[in-house]
Amino acid sequence: LISSSGEGIGIYGSTLAGGILNTGTITGNSAGVGVYISQLEGGITNSGTISGKSGIYLKSGSTLSGGVTNAGLIQGTSVAGIYLNASTLDGGITNSGSISGETRGIRAIWSTLTGGINNSGSISGGLAGIYALNSALEGGIINSGSISGGLAGVVTKQSTLTGGINNSGTISGGLNGIVALESTLTGGITNSGTISGNNHGIEVKQSTLAGDIINSGTISGGDYGILANSSTTLTGGITNSGLISGTSVAGILLTGSSLDGGINNTGSISGRVDGIGLRSSTLSGGITNA
Repeated sequence: LISSSGEGIGIYGSTLAGGILNTGTITGNSAGVGVYISQLEGGITNSGTISGKSGIYLKSGSTLSGGVTNAGLIQGTSVAGIYLNASTLDGGITNSGSISGETRGIRAIWSTLTGGINNSGSISGGLAGIYALNSALEGGIINSGSISGGLAGVVTKQSTLTGGINNSGTISGGLNGIVALESTLTGGITNSGTISGNNHGIEVKQSTLAGDIINSGTISGGDYGILANSSTTLTGGITNSGLISGTSVAGILLTGSSLDGGINNTGSISGRVDGIGLRSSTLSGGITNA
């Protein structure tokens, strides 16, 4: 057991080489592991418990190289399971356990995460499972487990995500499954699992999504399955062999937006008002249905 009323492990203006390997418990009131204006080389590997207001907290120009590998529990009791604040995490996050936070499971603000996020366990937050603000996520998100949030499963705001989102598990939110706001996503979205929200399955607003949306699973929302609005550009088209549904409005709705590459459907696209709806938008490549 490593515990403190501050940080379980606190690194200030320092370099720690060789990483952190935990099979026990690391707990602190402020953070389980806190890295401040420092370098942590060799990554963090956890099969035990790391907990604090944020489980792992990188702040003020810190760098963690070697990634985070979790098969245990990383818990943020009042903020985030993993919190990057103006910092860099190289080597990605691989999770087969549980990453949870009172507000977000994984939170990145003014930060860079390279190596992507690969989840076969659970990532959850009271507001969002994964949240990026003014940040760069490189390497994409691969999910075969569960990513969930009280408001949204995955949120990018004024951020870039390269490598796309590939889901064969469940991504869900109390409002939206996936939200991109004023962001750029490259690599598309591929879904063979479930993406769902009480409002929208996928919402892309004032953003660019480069690459196909390919669905062989279920994308569903109480209002819209897929909503592209407010000068959004989708390139690569939408290919559906599964189910895209919007219970009260539309399966797919473009409003004030453009889609290049068309819509190819061999599955089901359904909505109460429109299956597919265009409002002040441009769709090139046509609609093919079989």
